[in-house]
Amino acid sequence: MYPARGGAGGPAAAAGGFMPHSLAEQQDKDKLNTDSGAVDSGFHSGYNLSSDNFTSSSSVAAEPAIQQSSASQQQQHKQVVEEDSQTFDSGVALDSSDKMRMSDMTDLCKSLLQLQMSRKEAKSNPWEPYFLQNDDGDTYLHLAIIHENVEVAAKLIRGATRTWLDIQNDIGQTALHLAVLTEQARIVRWLLVAGAKPGVRDIEGNTALHLACLHRRNECAKQLLTPLSLAELQTSPAVQQSPTKLPQDLEQWNYNGKRCVHIAAETSNIELLRYLVSAGADVNSREGKAGLTPLHIAIENGNEPLVNFLLDECPKLRLEAVTYAGLTAYQLAVIQHNQTLQNGLKRRGAEPLSPPESDEETDESDDSMDDEQISSYYGSNAFGSNFAGLSTINVA
Repeated sequence: MYPARGGAGGPAAAAGGFMPHSLAEQQDKDKLNTDSGAVDSGFHSGYNLSSDNFTSSSSVAAEPAIQQSSASQQQQHKQVVEEDSQTFDSGVALDSSDKMRMSDMTDLCKSLLQLQMSRKEAKSNPWEPYFLQNDDGDTYLHLAIIHENVEVAAKLIRGATRTWLDIQNDIGQTALHLAVLTEQARIVRWLLVAGAKPGVRDIEGNTALHLACLHRRNECAKQLLTPLSLAELQTSPAVQQSPTKLPQDLEQWNYNGKRCVHIAAETSNIELLRYLVSAGADVNSREGKAGLTPLHIAIENGNEPLVNFLLDECPKLRLEAVTYAGLTAYQLAVIQHNQTLQNGLKRRGAEPLSPPESDEETDESDDSMDDEQISSYYGSNAFGSNFAGLSTINVA
């Protein structure tokens, strides 16, 4: 149901980053598809973010149904919103994430459509209750993205202020993080156009772009790396004054000391690494733990296609860059006993240096000489002779 709590390092993330859907949730989803009628939750709706309203066949078809909804249903929804607003405390408004089950999505979508029709007449911002947080720190926007309900997510993005788009849940995920994890590139772009900040870190220090690299979300990464066009800026007057900077700072480390280029190299994602380098990422940057560059990572993994890409398509690549241990790419290939990579590096001009002697051998040779040196030293040293003479003193 949810992207795995704990980020990319957890066991669920290793399996794709998502918890499996239960049978009950699937039944709820089937019920939504049946009950929602003309409400479209797919990517084929044709939203127009530049207009004051979201124009889609689903919204047009849903309005008559909304106008015919009973007064009791509207009163019931109003009561729920009022109760949630009254219980707001330190950013937590909802009792639990169960309040946003899939079966609730239909009613929420209808409520948002009704709210959209009357938003101009409202004195205060009527969207605020939808951005209060539940016990997990999720807003309705977080949950709509998790459930991949494009209809609801699109309307919430349109109604949100810029600061609401960057609300983080209890593990630091913004709506942008979740859009990447659920591989919804279209929502990623809508969030960026609306003013979401791409450089926000989650609990493990990962930005949305780090997650795109970790989980091979190449299409989402392209959206994060492509600057906003003039046409996109014109759709949001607020963003025109302070446009979202794209791409983000590509040299950001996560809390494991890795930049996006390092993650792309580790996952052997040549296509994404090509995007990053074209966008201005430093192909020679060193990660924070061992000082490995993408070339060092490729050699450590014996990844010949990646090594060839770096040597052939990255003119700024420095062959003699060293790790924190002082090893060049060629020396690392020698340690790996990879003759193919050694030959490839030499052909491109790498200096064929031998690796330095290991510290273990030096320590062993030093230790084996210490005892002999000490005995011979004190045997010939003045202090040694004096100490030796003490043994002949007759203590009577």
